[in-house]
Amino acid sequence: MTRFQYVSVPRRRNPVTVAYTAHDRNDEIEITIGASFCSNRDRFNRRLGRQIAEGRLLHGEPLTFYGRPIDGESFNQAVVREINSFLARRANDVMARFCQR
Repeated sequence: MTRFQYVSVPRRRNPVTVAYTAHDRNDEIEITIGASFCSNRDRFNRRLGRQIAEGRLLHGEPLTFYGRPIDGESFNQAVVREINSFLARRANDVMARFCQR
């Protein structure tokens, strides 16, 4: 099932819309994402951002990475933390991967 998250990224007025799936693989969490970015000149549109991000997840070239839960953390909390952390470190790489060509 596709889920969505909105992530604030430094130097961007609008949040990044992330569509993702997450699966428990033994001690790791496999997270696959598609993302959409709203231009700072555009008005943020949640519905359109979700459609674009989900299309990139299901029909584009999604990005997969792995994370691990911290002790006492639920699966969903770990997924949200890993996505936020990944985008905070690699926002430019993710934007280059998913920007329209």
